Amino acid sequence: MPDTMLAFGDSTTLKNAHEIAQAIAERMNPGGSLVLNTDGVDICDITILQIIQSARRQAELSSCNLSLEKPAAGALLELLEQAGFPAAAKSSDLDFWFHGEPPR
Repeated sequence: MPDTMLAFGDSTTLKNAHEIAQAIAERMNPGGSLVLNTDGVDICDITILQIIQSARRQAELSSCNLSLEKPAAGALLELLEQAGFPAAAKSSDLDFWFHGEPPR
């Protein structure tokens, strides 16, 4: 089965959290693969991290391969750093958010 891609818009905040969560849920198929493209994200808040972390757990339960198209960068990377993710990351978190390479 080919990868399903979901590209986020420029703003991923509490205001559109429901739509983002719904879009992820609709595209997550058991045994499938969902790739999140965050290149266009210019504005984000902690809500997006919560949604993606929840999606990671759901993907694991449904045997769906969830990944980021590219390592976190820009506004998403800044948010991850503000939230303390890189400092507290397990290897599975580094693999997901940064494709195995911690940010510098």
